[in-house]
Amino acid sequence: EETEDLGYVRESYPTYEEGLAAAKATWEEFYGKIAPEGGEKTADEAAAYVLWSMLEQPSGRLKRSIIHSNYTHAAPTWTACLITVALKNDLPLALEILLGQLDQQEPNGEIPNMFDHTNRDCLNAGLPLQGWALNKLMEAHDFKTEVSEETLKALYEGYSKWADWFLKYRDDDQDGIPQTEGSVEAGSEDSPIFKFFYIVELPEVCAYLSLLNEKLADLAAMLGLGAEAAEWKMKAAEYVDK
Repeated sequence: EETEDLGYVRESYPTYEEGLAAAKATWEEFYGKIAPEGGEKTADEAAAYVLWSMLEQPSGRLKRSIIHSNYTHAAPTWTACLITVALKNDLPLALEILLGQLDQQEPNGEIPNMFDHTNRDCLNAGLPLQGWALNKLMEAHDFKTEVSEETLKALYEGYSKWADWFLKYRDDDQDGIPQTEGSVEAGSEDSPIFKFFYIVELPEVCAYLSLLNEKLADLAAMLGLGAEAAEWKMKAAEYVDK
């Protein structure tokens, strides 16, 4: 039984058999989509079932489905990027999760580190894994033909602001290398560096932003924005050099 925070009473209820049949049909539709097209269902069924059970349908502040990393809270945005790659054979669902992050984006470009149907965490900046996720999805799909222009524009505009946010708000010494503020922003890793320092400059942020800029260049090219594509490529190279 799916409920809002305080539950609700339906006008009528299905029988157990009807509910079971409906749930089974929904599960089989999900599992059929994430299995390789035209091939056998080689995805591990237990792992796929966990993914399916972690999906939360739109409600409250949510315009689209989100994914949980466990049964108590929604996945951080960087973890959700990892999960979208596991869902790559269901491109519409994978993109829905990525676009859902942009629904919650702040006007200054920040994407909340975590959000659900009632809350958002904008105190921490999650690792910008969106470029890595887009790269993996683009390896499996032809975005130019499989993704609508409207969606391409939404991804391009949203992630452009996200990429710029790091240099505007996470580069206090203005050396072109964004900082990481605490272990939560590093993916809650148990790195010993946080025993001695809270704000540090770590190479992985530059690596992820370089990938994000590369994918923004690809999106710009798909949208016919040649000059902007070249600029994003240059920014990607600068991160690698730094």
